[in-house]
Amino acid sequence: MSFCSKCGTQIPEGANACPNCGQNLTAAPSGLSIQIIKNVFGVLSKKPIMLLGISLLCTLLTFVAGILGGPVPLIGFALGLVLELGMAWIYLDGYRGQEVKVDSLFDGFKNFKRSFCVMGWRKLVVFLWTIVPMVLGGLAAYIFAKAVFAQLLGNLKNLIFGGFGRSSYYGYGYGFGGYDYSDLMGGMPSGVVIALLVIGGIALVGGIITGFVFYCIKTYAYSVVPYIIRDDNETKPMDVARKSANMTNGYKGKMFLTDLLIVICIAVVNGILGALGNVPGVGFLFTIIATAVSVLIGLFTPLFFGLVRAAWYVEITKNR
Repeated sequence: MSFCSKCGTQIPEGANACPNCGQNLTAAPSGLSIQIIKNVFGVLSKKPIMLLGISLLCTLLTFVAGILGGPVPLIGFALGLVLELGMAWIYLDGYRGQEVKVDSLFDGFKNFKRSFCVMGWRKLVVFLWTIVPMVLGGLAAYIFAKAVFAQLLGNLKNLIFGGFGRSSYYGYGYGFGGYDYSDLMGGMPSGVVIALLVIGGIALVGGIITGFVFYCIKTYAYSVVPYIIRDDNETKPMDVARKSANMTNGYKGKMFLTDLLIVICIAVVNGILGALGNVPGVGFLFTIIATAVSVLIGLFTPLFFGLVRAAWYVEITKNR
């Protein structure tokens, strides 16, 4: 089952064009990211209040679930995941041009066990791919730093309680009170000290960067998990993430560029309004406009990205 990436209409098997809008389905898409963004704007223009209202309701309910599950965080976490799943289904319905209903927000609770297992497994896998490189980098940095500071602290203790080194009175070192602080590293060459600290720093930064890269890759790889659950009830919960990773092969970079384009557009708009806010005489007017725009961006950004995810799923399934 595939759907048109432009209007969301279901495409009959073997069709070369959308029966509703005439979109060519055989030609390679040009500027696919821009086209998807245009399509999402088209969806929002038709039902902005309904989609925004349900999105805000989902956010409110997730917050309430977190508070109610305070003593047992897993309860709030589970409820939040299932609500997130329901919201993803609403994004998909909205993009496909189907009726959007508030009740759909709770559809994931109809099979709570399956919904929680699939969404929870996705979160866990992404978390592990992110945290493991960071932990390994931090551990390596700790080992290298410990080698330096253990030597430093040991010799500092000797200096305080016993003293060592040559007397600065004889023109050696930089000590005072008769002791030379240039010997604090106990004979360890300064080049070795610097090398150990640099290697440790590289390991730490490398671990953080690697974790972030894996986070992005795995997030996009498993981004269509919620929609697979909706359209495929036969795939086992633990296999849904694997299916999502296979489906998104060749699309992760395009999805990232789409998100990056949206972020750049938001930054440019905010930058222009911020600059206009410094114009003498009319700056206050642009400041008010910038504030209003910032509020609207804050409200619609999660909604917009949700629809973009749904749009990519439609695009991927169309080409499968």
